[in-house]
Amino acid sequence: MIDPKTLPLRDIHLPPAVSPWWPLAPGWWMFVGALVVLALTAGAARWWWRRTALRRAARHALARINDNFAAHQNCHRLAAELSMLCRQIALARNVNDTRKSNTSVAWLGELDRITKNQFFTAGPGEVLATAPYDPKAHFDAQTLLAGLAAWLKQLPPAPRGAPADV
Repeated sequence: MIDPKTLPLRDIHLPPAVSPWWPLAPGWWMFVGALVVLALTAGAARWWWRRTALRRAARHALARINDNFAAHQNCHRLAAELSMLCRQIALARNVNDTRKSNTSVAWLGELDRITKNQFFTAGPGEVLATAPYDPKAHFDAQTLLAGLAAWLKQLPPAPRGAPADV
């Protein structure tokens, strides 16, 4: 028999102690995953909110103009306010555009290009070319307001860097 003192045996080695921080328990992995999902959702919501801010601001401004018109019933003033609103929207949409001083038919065409329809050049919006400058202008205000509200619904999201206020 072999003498145990002559055998090349070593003592039992235990593995190092497990760190309390790593590896994480499954609950912590779920918590980290929930945080990542929450951050991505918040980022997407912020992106959507900023992208649709121009449309929301324009709808609020149109509602204010509509309320004012209900009080004063002045078509000339309504046309001037709607013209100013449309110009502000056009300026906000074309941040780097140099054609900001368009007037009359060219300006109405610019507004139609924003939503790719013909509300301003071949619809009730045509009145905005002359009515703001003609105190005796008469037109169907309700049709114009309803058409402009529909036009605002079709308004594409603002480009990056566009101002959000109207």
